[in-house]
Amino acid sequence: MQACVSFSWAHVAPEASPLQKILKVAALFATGPEGARKLVESRCERGAQIARDLGFSESTALAIRCLDEHWNGQGQPDRPKGEEIPLLARILGIAQTIEVFDQLGGVRKVHEIVSE
Repeated sequence: MQACVSFSWAHVAPEASPLQKILKVAALFATGPEGARKLVESRCERGAQIARDLGFSESTALAIRCLDEHWNGQGQPDRPKGEEIPLLARILGIAQTIEVFDQLGGVRKVHEIVSE
């Protein structure tokens, strides 16, 4: 739980005052699983729209939208599974996962996870 709060504190409203950050983080936790689902969906939609607005291809926008999809169909926001997930989204998802594990445990942790 402490890691979740620390992550939220670091990434929610980075420019806000401490009081504004406390209110935003508290609101985020108060919404529970449904709020988390809506947050991921909003992030995926906004990211894809930003890519379109910047002139990136629709395949790039779709890959960004699908970054939180999972091979088993349990991801978000649209729940495709397997090869229904765009290839670019799968590649970006792997890169994102490696980055997270690198942050958490360094290169050794990345090798450990990839070896599994």
